[in-house]
Amino acid sequence: MQALQQPQPSVPCPFCRKKFTKGTQLSTHKSTCPQRKSALATAQKAARAAQERRVAQEVESTRLASENARLFEEQQAAQRAEDERAQELIDNPPPPELYQSGRVARTNRRLPTRYRQEPPAPPPPAPLPPPPPSLPPPPAPAFAWNAPDAGDAAPAPPATEQRCWVKTSPNGRGQYKIYPRQPTHDPDRIKTLEDLCRNAGALRRGALRRGKALYLTPRLDSAQGADTMVHGLICNPNVKPEELKDFSFAREVARLDKYATDPPGEPPNGWKRATIELEAPCTKAGNKPLLKVKVEGVPYRPLLDVIKEAFQGPLFERLHTTPFSYRRDRAYDASAPDVYDSIDALDDVGLPRLPDNHIDVFGEVYTSHRTLKQYSKLPKCTEEPVIVSLIPYSDSTHLAQFGDASLWAMYMFFGNQSKDERGRPTANAGFDQAYFPSLPESLAEDYLQYYGHPISDDVLKFLKRELIHRLWDILLTPEFIDAWINGFPLECWDKLIRRLFPRFAIYGADYPEKILLATIKFLAKYPCPRCLILKAQIPETGTVHDLARRAKIRVDQETWRGDVDRARVRIFEHNNAVEGDVVEGILGVHSWVPVKNAFTKITEAGGDFNLFEMFVPDLLHEIELGVAKSLFTHLVRILFALDSPLVVQLDARGTFREIDPFGRMTIRRFHRNTSEMKRMAARDFEDIIQCLLPVCEGLFGDLDELVQTLAYRLARWHAFAKLRLHTTDTVARFRIATSELTTTIRKFQRHTKSVTTYELPREQTARARKAVAQAKKKASTGQGPATGEPVAVVTRLEKGLNLETYKYHSLADYPDMIVEVGTSDSTSTQSGEQRHKKVKAAYARTNKRNYEAQIATIERRVRILQRMQHRKKLARLADQRASGQNNTDADLAPLDSMPTTTSNNKGRNKRLLRALHPSEYLQPFVPAEQHHYISNSKRTFWKLGDLPSLDTADNDPALKRFVRNLREHIRRRLEGTEDEDIEYTVLELLEVAIALDKIYTHATMRVNYTTYDNMLDQDCVSPRTRPYIMVRSRGRGTTRIRSGMGVFAAYSMPTSVCAAPYPTIEWNSCGSGGCGATRLTTASRTSPVFPASSTSPIPSPTAFGFIDPDTVIRGIHMVPAFAFQRTNALLPPSIVRAPKENNTDWRFYYANGFADRDLFMRYEGDGIGHTDGWEPAVLKATTVDDARAEGVLGEADGGDMPQEAMDEDVPEDDGVVLDEEGVDDEDEDDGSDEEGAPEEIEEGEQDDDQPLLVGDDSELNELGFDRA
Repeated sequence: MQALQQPQPSVPCPFCRKKFTKGTQLSTHKSTCPQRKSALATAQKAARAAQERRVAQEVESTRLASENARLFEEQQAAQRAEDERAQELIDNPPPPELYQSGRVARTNRRLPTRYRQEPPAPPPPAPLPPPPPSLPPPPAPAFAWNAPDAGDAAPAPPATEQRCWVKTSPNGRGQYKIYPRQPTHDPDRIKTLEDLCRNAGALRRGALRRGKALYLTPRLDSAQGADTMVHGLICNPNVKPEELKDFSFAREVARLDKYATDPPGEPPNGWKRATIELEAPCTKAGNKPLLKVKVEGVPYRPLLDVIKEAFQGPLFERLHTTPFSYRRDRAYDASAPDVYDSIDALDDVGLPRLPDNHIDVFGEVYTSHRTLKQYSKLPKCTEEPVIVSLIPYSDSTHLAQFGDASLWAMYMFFGNQSKDERGRPTANAGFDQAYFPSLPESLAEDYLQYYGHPISDDVLKFLKRELIHRLWDILLTPEFIDAWINGFPLECWDKLIRRLFPRFAIYGADYPEKILLATIKFLAKYPCPRCLILKAQIPETGTVHDLARRAKIRVDQETWRGDVDRARVRIFEHNNAVEGDVVEGILGVHSWVPVKNAFTKITEAGGDFNLFEMFVPDLLHEIELGVAKSLFTHLVRILFALDSPLVVQLDARGTFREIDPFGRMTIRRFHRNTSEMKRMAARDFEDIIQCLLPVCEGLFGDLDELVQTLAYRLARWHAFAKLRLHTTDTVARFRIATSELTTTIRKFQRHTKSVTTYELPREQTARARKAVAQAKKKASTGQGPATGEPVAVVTRLEKGLNLETYKYHSLADYPDMIVEVGTSDSTSTQSGEQRHKKVKAAYARTNKRNYEAQIATIERRVRILQRMQHRKKLARLADQRASGQNNTDADLAPLDSMPTTTSNNKGRNKRLLRALHPSEYLQPFVPAEQHHYISNSKRTFWKLGDLPSLDTADNDPALKRFVRNLREHIRRRLEGTEDEDIEYTVLELLEVAIALDKIYTHATMRVNYTTYDNMLDQDCVSPRTRPYIMVRSRGRGTTRIRSGMGVFAAYSMPTSVCAAPYPTIEWNSCGSGGCGATRLTTASRTSPVFPASSTSPIPSPTAFGFIDPDTVIRGIHMVPAFAFQRTNALLPPSIVRAPKENNTDWRFYYANGFADRDLFMRYEGDGIGHTDGWEPAVLKATTVDDARAEGVLGEADGGDMPQEAMDEDVPEDDGVVLDEEGVDDEDEDDGSDEEGAPEEIEEGEQDDDQPLLVGDDSELNELGFDRA
């Protein structure tokens, strides 16, 4: 029988799916396949479009960079021309000009403000990549007749090593970048001056609305939601009611959810659900199988999905793909040769070594030493490698004011994004990554029913630890681990393919969360999750021996993983206790727990990763709610022990009842007794740190000098720790400040042991509540009686200052952390705490049942809506560019075009006083290029003719020479002179005509200034609540502090110049004087004292006067010297004094140089952005007597304080009373002092005297945070 011939296999065309049996047929078909031609044409079109976009972006970036460089060069050229002209006038002075009176005219004109205070310089953009090299011509065909002889071939030139790193040109501050390779994407190229504005007043109103939480419908149960519905939807001309005729909210939401789960053209990218199964051990289980505990429906998102969404979405425009070393040339000279042309030596990350007189600039994660080191270790690849710096944050939060609804959320941030943008609530920079579940509520009942006895606390803690790591097991998929080691290619937002390598840079968490993730015991023998230091050695923090000990860090090594496996075998197979002697003998050497750490999967797979390096110090929880709170609490205990009435004095001072607020959110007004510390947030303790020294002065008797030293060094250390920008120099001084602070704290602990201190009433009450809670808990688990009366806690326990805490141990880690991973605002958990507000808002939209899944759905909807809005914005901008229109905001109408009101019929004294302090309205828009802003409103005014007829005009020193001083001030400004010693005749002063004989008063003056970190900020000067300003003196390098009694504007012109009845020149002035118009004396960096000032005596000729707003640098915070009390001998009754002051003044004031970081760096003297031309304010007095002669009182001279040895022995007895579980209450306290109190933060209330907050400032204030 003839065998059947086997049919040949057919091969389909990959484009039209038509099948062919021969390869030649398929090849022939491909050349004519229409689908193939269409696909190739589409791909070519997309490639050309991507190339055009890339070229357009590079052209635009080049234009912006050249424009910024051109503006800077113009400023420099104008400055040089002005300097040359001034020098020419000095060398060859022209003949003097004479006025009509025959007096010599002044010619010493003041430089314009724009030359004295330069605007912030944006970071230098990365250089554009060079064009690809042209292809060489094809070689000629080799024939026998033209083949070269072997001997004639020229030897190849020796190969030279090509430089890989790339250096940018310095900006106006001498800052430059060094990249390890040529970058293809740099977000700094598109930065504008608006991106450098930190204050809302310098942002256009359209910008303030960007980034707000989006949702389909606003909440109508709030005023803001109702306004959004009316003005944003109903009154919006773009909303067409006929299009909403058949609208169905449920249908549209379902469509949105379907799109979010399976977007067209993209891989599935949404939330997933997981089931976690745990095994509950029992010592009495015998051969019985272990109880299985299932936790179902755990919402999470794969880590790679979040990375892809960030790099393929609009956020990519703000992500740095190539790390760089940020440096500064302190003696930058554009004409000098580049020192890097002669540098060949490289450092440990492959970058050139730091030249002399150059310093490193630290701040961002992508400029940190750790990121550069990781980048240098990446494997070779054809695509551009990118380090994806992941910053997870996890914490539990209450979702409602009432009830026990809570959410244990984990958010994901990217260190590739600037910390300034990442820290803004409106930027929505964080991604919801997962929601950690809780153990089943029926666990105790199931355990009792299965094993026959109640579950122990040790087993409950063990299961909670297991739960968090088993969820991380789900997140750390094999695909993610492979991407960690080998990277994964991804087409980014700019259509370029890059190879991404994820890395965990920081894990943001408080201490209880850190020990869960590090799998160690809470405050055990080795309490630190990062290093191997004994708890008993923590009081020696800051000594030489301590710095050597903390260098021994924990390491993810095989011996530790093997010990954990052996301990788990003893627990699950041999029924040993979780925290019994057997397990303790295996893991107790370094305080481990028998939980398999999920992050070890990376190391076991061959990844270069040490999980313990993720845990960096957190300023929010460990200092402001830790060390600072502990020290202040002990100070209150000492006051109770010395004399209870002293606590009343502390409350009268410490709650800011006598301290003026400062800034938008920097120093707030307190309304509670500070000693009680009720419901205080971290920002409250920060304010206490900044104002503690003058408050405590004179209250502690023999300990007063030591307390002042402690308060000063704590404030200075805190100022260093909160700097947003550090340099090599500031880090070095920070190390010294850390050593000084820890030395002072140890001395404070020793010297205060002689004072027997007891727990505060609030601590006693908290201990009673804890006892009741523990009794109820034992009753619910069957370990205690079902009912029982809790024993009342009557006895106050003795309690001292405990230094054996992890929070105190972390003090010495901050300088190294700044160099390794960035400044504290980059590593702070504040960004994660801010994210809690969004999940709380989402919870309010749920039906309160299974709310975790609903919150995840709402979060995904918001992300999709944001992407839609961004696409609409790009389309609108494209249409505007195509039509040639400018992108202007329609809501920039002037705010100060208010109608002028006529004079009322009330008494002149009341009317003038009310006009001196008018009310403030909406915050105006102040362009970033403008130095200051004063409204042009004419609503409130003074009539100069009314002043002499006042009852107090003859005795009020503020009014005696008011009109004469005003005319002199205007005359000097008309002449362009700063000489205040000049004497004008009456005839010359009468030549100054003031329109309508009126000067107009204003509530505030806003001053833009460049901060130390090269950003633009704004101060609001208010004569009523924020009157103190820092002004430039006539002498170079000096400043003065003045108290503004009013903000005035006048229209005037000398009659000899123009006889017009209504002059057109407007003069803005700040009336200064009275209380606080002072000469400034300051303290050195090594002297523990605030800068102090004294009130100008009356009658002093400089007590009252007028100030040119152009000379104002910024506002400053002045704190009364409470120890010297008030007096009525300085100033008689005056209109400039508030009625509540009862005609008295403080004798002395302290200039609070720690109120914000910019003021602090002005006293340090090396802020990168400070170009005001004045030296650091350092007191020249070298002795205490000299300081007192200069007017600086109340300082601690330190004469009886010998310098402690850095390796001193610390006494073992610290007088600390532990609770029943051996845990100090101070470390267990999270800042909540009452039942139902919030966690670390408290929603802030807007102060009546506080300027109107908008945008990010408003949200941060509601969250209880501070931007300073």
